[in-house]
Amino acid sequence: MVIKVKIEGVVLDLKSNLPIIVLRDDKQRVLPISVGLFEAQAIAFAMEGIKIPRPLTHDLAKSIIEKLGAKVMRVELTELKGNTYFAYIIMKPKDGEEIRIDSRPSDAIAIALRFQAQIFASEELLLLRETYKPIDESEVKSFREIIDKLPPDEFWKKLRDKK
Repeated sequence: MVIKVKIEGVVLDLKSNLPIIVLRDDKQRVLPISVGLFEAQAIAFAMEGIKIPRPLTHDLAKSIIEKLGAKVMRVELTELKGNTYFAYIIMKPKDGEEIRIDSRPSDAIAIALRFQAQIFASEELLLLRETYKPIDESEVKSFREIIDKLPPDEFWKKLRDKK
């Protein structure tokens, strides 16, 4: 069974200095996924609606998918093998049946954002990676205030300087 999740944010893991995409379901379970710098940037740009002069790889993929008459229906984060997450992009060609495209979760999420497609995670993955972790509204408000005050270019500068 897959469960709908939403992106809570993109944060920096202070131990590894890697960006982490934080997903959360309606039961307040949190699923953190480490991603690369460029994937985090692509996700953050899409979340913030930042437009750049030339297309990023995920913007190019969106253009190709649209030109071929297909649509991204949803993405599914399915499993964890070792330290590697697996995901699928579920697409529907113009006159065809849904197809599943193997993907890294970071790419699937970046593409889902560009198509306003829903993101799902397997129940097993949510249970495996995180127990129930209620987050009260004051924590969410505090986190959002910090993120809102930090300009995107400063976030990326700090991230690059730590490497």
